[in-house]
Amino acid sequence: MLAQRTARYASSVSTRANRLRHSNRVAFTLLEVLLVMAILVVLAALAVGVFGGAQDKANINAAKAEVKVIAGEAKRYKADTGVWPQTLMDLKHNESNVPGWGGPYLEKDNFNDPWGQEYMIVGPDQYDSALIIKSLGKPGANEEIASSAQ
Repeated sequence: MLAQRTARYASSVSTRANRLRHSNRVAFTLLEVLLVMAILVVLAALAVGVFGGAQDKANINAAKAEVKVIAGEAKRYKADTGVWPQTLMDLKHNESNVPGWGGPYLEKDNFNDPWGQEYMIVGPDQYDSALIIKSLGKPGANEEIASSAQ
């Protein structure tokens, strides 16, 4: 009886081992996993390269749009007061009590470009005919973004 139990136990162990060895489970080998990881790293590097320049273009377009808006509001300021604003804060608050001021012309509380630098007013020119609003652009890029208010 002990011999039958031992034989039955031994046969069930070997049958279980055979089932595990010949099962239909599929597993990935280490080589396959490393190959997939390498492909993903290459794709990620390509995506960063492609979309990295998109952020710079978006910042440049945003700065161009904001410079145009500020220049337009500076024109409105001049139409209302007869003089150009001396600072960008003149478009927000009438601290110098300029007669005819009809602002606030801008709702923004800060006048920073997408790179965190403050927009600048250049001018008016010697003939009082033009005021230039500009951004220095991306630091280190040496490309200004400007709009003229005439």
